[in-house]
Amino acid sequence: MKKLKIISLGLVLYILLSFSACLNTKYTVTFASQGGSEVSQITNLTVNSLITEPESPIKDGYSFVAWYKEKECVNEWNFTIDKITKSITLYAEWVTLDFIEEEFEDMMIDNNAAWSPVMSRVGLPIELGYQNAFVTFEYSADRGCIIALEQKAYSGQKLTVKINNIEWNTDKGPSMEDDYTIENAYIDIVLKIDSNIIGYAVISIDVVGRFPIDSYPAQLFPNGAPIYAAKLLHSALIPKIDGEYQSITEKQIKAAIRAIKEKNEKGDII
Repeated sequence: MKKLKIISLGLVLYILLSFSACLNTKYTVTFASQGGSEVSQITNLTVNSLITEPESPIKDGYSFVAWYKEKECVNEWNFTIDKITKSITLYAEWVTLDFIEEEFEDMMIDNNAAWSPVMSRVGLPIELGYQNAFVTFEYSADRGCIIALEQKAYSGQKLTVKINNIEWNTDKGPSMEDDYTIENAYIDIVLKIDSNIIGYAVISIDVVGRFPIDSYPAQLFPNGAPIYAAKLLHSALIPKIDGEYQSITEKQIKAAIRAIKEKNEKGDII
């Protein structure tokens, strides 16, 4: 029995020491730009760390798509949820934006709507229209997630989609004002007919002012609750060429949308 106790204590000690060594191990993330400009490593990372996405690399004649977990660029690294468990290399994906696009004048959003915060949700009065009942809208929120179901209404051959609500990703407590103040948030929209991509758009979400201090609980918003507004940064249709849909990939549209966001964050879009 005494021998058994010694073995058990030794096993517990071994597990504790192994766990401690794991916590003290430092990891490195290397960025392989695959022909693009150099991106510095991120070092001294501990287990389960999140990493900040670096500035996009540059490659002449190409547009950057994203960072992927393997050289073949199949599984994208999600900087919001993917955590470090070992030293890794992330790989850049590149595409050419060799398609033709034209202005999409049928996109409509209510720029004057004020959105009130309700438990980190903001109302999203955005309406999108297109003169073809067979079109589908695919939309997602960058740095948040859309929680309301889409509403579709037909008027002749015009399809209208209304997005009602969006919820922002946050890891802070419900009493923190920062939970409700969103910076550089976007809605990405892709238009398709069957599997053919026929257009896309990018909408930014910004804080444009604040409600009076007594409009919401002062403990939540000591400076007044923020007022949000939507801005259409870019909308484009991708026309047929000689009666045929252009052959466009999801990654090409992803790269085009990323480039628009980066221009906006640099102040290059008015």
